[in-house]
Amino acid sequence: MRASLAVRDDAYRIVQDVNLVPVGRRAAGGSESKIGVATGTDHPDGGRGGHRVHQGDVGDGIERPPAAGGRRCVRREGDVELGGVTTAPSGRRRVDLDPLSRAAPSITVETMETEALAWPNGARLAVMVTVMFEAWPEGKAPPYSPMASPLREGTVDRLGISWADYAGKTGIWRLLRMLDQRGIQGTVAANARAVERFPEAANEIVRRGHEIAGHGYTQDRLMPYYTPAEERELIGKCADIIAQATGARPVGWASPRMTPTEHTAALLAERGFIWHGDYHDTDRPYVVSTAKGRIVALQHSDFTDNRVLRASPRDFFQVYQDTFDFLYRTEPASIINLTVHAHFGARPPLAAMLAAVLEYMQRHAGVWFARHDEVAAWVMQQGAAR
Repeated sequence: MRASLAVRDDAYRIVQDVNLVPVGRRAAGGSESKIGVATGTDHPDGGRGGHRVHQGDVGDGIERPPAAGGRRCVRREGDVELGGVTTAPSGRRRVDLDPLSRAAPSITVETMETEALAWPNGARLAVMVTVMFEAWPEGKAPPYSPMASPLREGTVDRLGISWADYAGKTGIWRLLRMLDQRGIQGTVAANARAVERFPEAANEIVRRGHEIAGHGYTQDRLMPYYTPAEERELIGKCADIIAQATGARPVGWASPRMTPTEHTAALLAERGFIWHGDYHDTDRPYVVSTAKGRIVALQHSDFTDNRVLRASPRDFFQVYQDTFDFLYRTEPASIINLTVHAHFGARPPLAAMLAAVLEYMQRHAGVWFARHDEVAAWVMQQGAAR
């Protein structure tokens, strides 16, 4: 089976094909699927030109052809299509939803039961490495920081502002190096303001083969504060900023605070997004059918680096090691969303723990390190196969 991510604008059309071969079936010509799964064997360095991704100790990976000038053109202007993909869900439930008003037509949620979900090449576990690349308005600090004593109301928190700026000046670069060293490509959910302030970092994210996804404009502009028309405008503005800065139009979205409205899924589908990462009701992806199209629901991490903000960084390692062991042993075809923030999780104490947990996971066979868009494409296609 094949899922095609087709992207087009007035000037050109780029089609990126991802070979998705079900377990037990070979691709044309007798070769295995190109979606990589850790096999416990050594792997060569893929380099940055065609950027072959090695998943764990990889025997095979994903070929991603570079665009002109060496940049990987994942997305451009226009809608995104999943070619030849339809669905036959294992279960459905209906929810009232209207993309444009507070009243509402229905959407269909297509759930994937445990026994129906399978990863490429029979991978036992999928791991999505997620980096939150965030920004706040000028002169405004995040509402949290390592400092326990609050400032008097109205005081400009220079420490907090500097702490947040670490993301674009230092943190994102360390995380990109770490992922490069391990042959892992992940998803960076970026505030559009962070892309505007740090365009070199945004370009490097895409050039190194990572996915860049929408994450609102700034962290204080939450989706529930907007009317449906304003929310549509915000989504379009953020997508345009990312596309213009990087040449890669985002196909995924995670709202600030991971807090959507009843309209968000439909507005994203209308815009051509293929995944929506604001879901907390599932441990596994599922397909949501809205009045404006279908979109894959991906779960957010329930234990990001913020959980150890004023605790031991080793707690982060221990939680993810234990979670990995539990799912790997007892729930085949599970998925982990391993999430850090560039302004906090990239600092040496936490980065050391992230490196340790990635190394631990890579020592296991049958682990698929995947970008969010790769998981979404696979879930869409699996729905068609059932």
